[in-house]
Amino acid sequence: MGLLIGTLFFLISYFIALGVLDLRYMLLFPSLLLSFFILELFINSKRPFRNIGINLVGIIYICTSFSLLHYLTYYNGQYIGQIIIGIILCVWMNDTGAYVLGSLIGKHKLVPNISPNNTIEGSLGGLIATLLTAYLVSTYLSTYPGFENLQLLNLMGWMCVAIIVIIFASMGDLVESQMKRSLKIKDSGSIMPGHGGFLDRFDAFIFVIPFIVAFFVLYIK
Repeated sequence: MGLLIGTLFFLISYFIALGVLDLRYMLLFPSLLLSFFILELFINSKRPFRNIGINLVGIIYICTSFSLLHYLTYYNGQYIGQIIIGIILCVWMNDTGAYVLGSLIGKHKLVPNISPNNTIEGSLGGLIATLLTAYLVSTYLSTYPGFENLQLLNLMGWMCVAIIVIIFASMGDLVESQMKRSLKIKDSGSIMPGHGGFLDRFDAFIFVIPFIVAFFVLYIK
């Protein structure tokens, strides 16, 4: 049921972004989310709050962020996939810069009780790498045909995106680490050995998307 509702949310978001469906179709989801409560009632669950909570977290945490990507990629009927690539690059370079500088000179722990490997020095490395990446991305996209007047693709817009990434990508990493720690597991899955699980590759990305969309709404629309 969670997979069905999540997929439906993703598809409706896509068609709304295309202009095929009206935004009112989003009003279907409160009733769909309540179906998790009804399910627990009919299966006579012994732990309904736990089960409902886990299902709702899956929808909110994973599906909502990926569904919001449609809002970023379609602008006035024009598909702009380069925005997503730029955001991914900023997120990955933030992680890479933090890892490199943290490995070289990291001494002061950022949040030792949740993620002992994160350091203040590493965060500084992520900041520098992200700002530099945002500058390079804005330089490239400012010359891309047809995108000259799109505000999000100018230098100021991408610097704001970089700041959002610097703040909330780290938060996303720490949130996922906290969840794993609370469940007493080391990896979120076994599909990507040595990477902490598949979710570890996208925990920062899915966390920054709602905040970038909020910025996009306030800055452009």
